[in-house]
Parts: sequence; C-alpha cells; structure tokens
Amino acid sequence: MATTDKARPLAPSEIKPGYLLPVVQEEIPEFAGNAQRFRDGDLEPNAFRAWRLTRGVYGQRQPDNQMMRIKLCGGIVTADQMDALGRIARDYTAINRGHITTRE
Repeated sequence: MATTDKARPLAPSEIKPGYLLPVVQEEIPEFAGNAQRFRDGDLEPNAFRAWRLTRGVYGQRQPDNQMMRIKLCGGIVTADQMDALGRIARDYTAINRGHITTRE
C-alpha cells in the first residue's frame, strides 16, 4: 500500500492521479531469483504461480509471453507514465508494443 512514511499508509482518498508507489529495490533480485529457481526446477510450479500472481505477472496462452498488470489510480495516466509504459514495451517485448485495457 502507498505510504507517505513508514508510520502510516495513505488512505485511498489521499492517492491522487500520477502518484507512483516507491520502487522496492529488494523485490527486483527476489523476482529474478525465484524465476531462475522455477526455470531450474527448484521451485514447484504451483508455488511459483501463486507467488508471481500476487505480483501482477500473469502467464498467457502463447509460449514465453507474460502480462504485467499495472494499477492506475482512477484509471488516469499522466504523459510521463505513458512514456514509461512505451519505453517498457519498446525495450522488453518482442513486438515492441504493449496492449492496454480497462477493467471497467
């Protein structure tokens, strides 16, 4: 949950469009490590599936394709956020594009 400091989480009414949750640097090597453990057969598939789903990573029906769920406050995206999503799509997808949908 979003926080202003470690003492108190932000209330939903305090989270405004354009707000970014802080990056938790420790989660990056943790994700890479668990993905490698899964590939090496050292992490049971159901355990890895449950772990990655809680982090917004969903497998797709096509081999080697994943969907990343990104939550946007109120469904509003700033220009800088769209630029960042475009860079991610360009740099990390085989087809150099992303697909955006809404849940409502």
